[in-house]
Amino acid sequence: MRMNGNVRLILVLGMLVLASLQVAGAETAQSWHLLSDDEGIYSGTKANDGTDHHYDLYMNKTGNATGTSMLFYNITADKDNTTWWYAEYPAQVDGVTFGEDNWIVNISHGPTEGCTIWANVSKVNDSTGEVTYLANGSVSNLPTDQRVTIITCYDVDETTQVFNTSERLALRIYHNRTIKLTIYYYNATRGYYSNLTSPSSDPGYPVPELSTLILFSTGLIALAGYVLLTRRRK
Repeated sequence: MRMNGNVRLILVLGMLVLASLQVAGAETAQSWHLLSDDEGIYSGTKANDGTDHHYDLYMNKTGNATGTSMLFYNITADKDNTTWWYAEYPAQVDGVTFGEDNWIVNISHGPTEGCTIWANVSKVNDSTGEVTYLANGSVSNLPTDQRVTIITCYDVDETTQVFNTSERLALRIYHNRTIKLTIYYYNATRGYYSNLTSPSSDPGYPVPELSTLILFSTGLIALAGYVLLTRRRK
């Protein structure tokens, strides 16, 4: 059985659409770089977690290359000093789903004196500041001469890593060193890489890549229709 030119064209375009879904829909881990207290002061609704926020800062996917470090306050008997970093934008659509997986926090820092560093990956409601903890991790008894710490934040079973409109990705870090801890935020020029890395199932927060797929696929289908219509008129 022989196929005419129109059928062949439809089949070819259909294969291209399927290929685009596989390629553009591929999920991959992304990194948010922790910004400084000089350049990244957060201006949105702060996390309502019941702690004293030493800093509320931004994190982004590009980082900066001008600063160096900042002093990172500790938790004490009378104060729970924490530092928060927030993604530049909340989720732009409902249902941005990371899947139930772990996150990685990479911190460049100064002497630790054997302290513990805690990290919590969260979503924060942009209107109320309500906090939902998605993944938690910590590293204890850090060697004094260690200058880079990697913390795996393990998925919290009781919550789901799904973001809806106006829910913002955020990271909380705190430590119990007896004095302040120096943290080097993202600075590519100096080789500092303090950042948060999402799971490999990252859907493309704050907008899932599926929207791109739909636009691309719709364009191919429209092109197919135009070509078929043109041929018929001839």
